[in-house]
Amino acid sequence: MPPPPHAKSPARNATRFANRRRITQFFLLMLLGFNAVASELNVPYIGEPADRSLSPIEETLLGREVMRQLLASAYVLEDPQVTDYIVSLGERLLRQTNTQEQKFRFFVVKDSAINAFALPGGYI
Repeated sequence: MPPPPHAKSPARNATRFANRRRITQFFLLMLLGFNAVASELNVPYIGEPADRSLSPIEETLLGREVMRQLLASAYVLEDPQVTDYIVSLGERLLRQTNTQEQKFRFFVVKDSAINAFALPGGYI
């Protein structure tokens, strides 16, 4: 009996897992490697504003590129109800701040191990 049409093939699952693993490794390397090379680079210490390192345009482009890769690897959950819920939570939090100039884009990833993270350019 053939599998139902909505069933995912083992090869497709393996590809998705490999993509998720690569993205996770990329972020872990960025986080772990940051401390190792921070003293050699002209990287601001944690309390300094990040806009001294990246221009707003560079930050937007970097965030957009990482988001493009997440979308291309099918790592972003595209469930309208979940997305609407997360966006409404984010907007409620934003109303309690004085941040009006930055546009934020809230999204959910298909990974139960990640609690929350932010990308440059306002992707949360």
